[in-house]
Amino acid sequence: MSIRMKRSFLTRSEGRDDFGFSTKVTGDQHRLINKDGSFNIKRKGKKTGDVYHWLVHMKWGRFLILAFSMFVFINLILAFAFLWIGIEEIQGTQPGTFVDNLRQAFFFSIQTFTTVGYGVLSPGGIGANWLAALSGFLGLFSFSIFTGLSFVRFSRPQARIRFSRNMLINNQEEVPRLLFRMVNLRRNKLFNVEANMIISWITREPGEQPIRRFAALTLARDRVIMFPANWTLVHYIDENSPLFGKTKEELIANHAEIMITVRAFDETYAQEVHSNYSYTADELIWDAQFELMYEATTTGTFLDLDRIDAYTYQA
Repeated sequence: MSIRMKRSFLTRSEGRDDFGFSTKVTGDQHRLINKDGSFNIKRKGKKTGDVYHWLVHMKWGRFLILAFSMFVFINLILAFAFLWIGIEEIQGTQPGTFVDNLRQAFFFSIQTFTTVGYGVLSPGGIGANWLAALSGFLGLFSFSIFTGLSFVRFSRPQARIRFSRNMLINNQEEVPRLLFRMVNLRRNKLFNVEANMIISWITREPGEQPIRRFAALTLARDRVIMFPANWTLVHYIDENSPLFGKTKEELIANHAEIMITVRAFDETYAQEVHSNYSYTADELIWDAQFELMYEATTTGTFLDLDRIDAYTYQA
C-alpha cells in the first residue's frame, strides 16, 4: 500500500529547522516527543539549579516519597542531637540502650516538629529547649513549603487530552486521508481548541550526513469552538501533502514521526492549556477506520472513552 508522493519535497530547503528541533542527526534516531507529551531531549553540561521547577514538575509519587524522606531525615538528625546533649534532658524518657534512646529522641523530635505534643515528653535542660525550638521552627517552615508546593502542583493548569493509540490511513473518501482522534478526559469545558500537526523524517544523501526534515501537515479542520465529545482530525493526502506517494516501509525507513500540538482555553483554570503527542511510522494503521465512540439513546448521548482506540479494517 502506498500513497503517491513528490520525491522533490524531501530534499528541498523547506525542511530546515522551522519547528524548534535541530536538523542535525546524531546516534540512534529516537522519537522527538515521548508518549506522555514531553520532549525526548536530555540535557547535560551546565544547568540552572531551579529546585522549585524540579519539585513542581516531578511525579506525585516521587514528590511524596521525597517529602517523607526529608521529614524522617531531619528528625533523625535532631534525634542524634538530642542524644548528644543527653537523653536525660528530655523529661519523661526512660534511659536504656542506644537504640531505645534513639527511638525515644526520634519520636520526641517528631512530636515537636509537628507541634503535636502529647504531654508525655518535654524538654528539660537549656540545650534540649533550644533544640526543641529549632525542631518546631523547622517543622513550621517545612510544612509551609510543602503546603505551597502541593497547592501549586494541584492548581497548575494541565490539559488531560487523550489521543488515540494509533493514527489511521484510509481511502474512505476520494482522496486518501490520515486521521487520529482525541477526547477530553475531564468533565470541564474546553473552548477554542486549536490543533497543529507536523511531520519529521530523516533524509540520507550519498556522501552526506543524515538530515532531519520538517513539514507542516494541513488539517481539514484545525479549530473547533467547543470540545464536548471526541474530535477526529483529518489530513487529506493530496498532491500537496508531504505524505503523497509514501509507503509504510518508506516512512519507517526514514524514521518518520508525526507530532501534534493542541491548545485550548480551559474554563476551570480560566487560561490556556496545552498538550503534545506524537506518532511514529510503525504506529500508523493502513486501510482502517475508527469505530463510533458515542451512542444516542432516549435518555441522552453517551460517550464511551474506552473506545477511543477502537477501529476496524476496511473491506
